[in-house]
Amino acid sequence: MGKKEEIGRIASERILVLYGQAKMTDDDELSHTYISMLREIAKHCRKHIPTHIKNSFCKDCGRMFSRTESSVRLSSSIGYVSVKCGHCGKERHIFYKH
Repeated sequence: MGKKEEIGRIASERILVLYGQAKMTDDDELSHTYISMLREIAKHCRKHIPTHIKNSFCKDCGRMFSRTESSVRLSSSIGYVSVKCGHCGKERHIFYKH
């Protein structure tokens, strides 16, 4: 295995571990720190963040979507879920129809 492949494998593992830590913690600031580190690792190593992880946090402020603070709406005619961040107010569309 080459050096680039090894770095990519380690980066992918760290992304998954940091996401797991961000999900498990109740502290909002600590969760935000984990998500920021996750995004920096992915950017530095040019790795894609898996879709299920990417859809669980806000692109603008980097905070995890919480059940109590976020607003979720379903648009069945167009085929997407609209999630509004409770911290910054940014709205994100997650498509589910092809």
